[in-house]
Amino acid sequence: MSMLQIWLVQALFIFLTTGSMELKNTSGLMFQTLQRVILPSGHLTHLQGTILIQKIKCILMAISLM
Repeated sequence: MSMLQIWLVQALFIFLTTGSMELKNTSGLMFQTLQRVILPSGHLTHLQGTILIQKIKCILMAISLM
């Protein structure tokens, strides 16, 4: 399982188990972002991958601060 797939599962788990609307919205955003990338092809250019990883790290940081 790739790191992106692991993050996808974690985001879905947080979304389904949290009572916090802020956390639900943030994890939902992460899930939607990852789903768009992983499900269609699973292939990214280096630039797309770099940008995606930066966005996901920001979302993960926001989740950890909640």
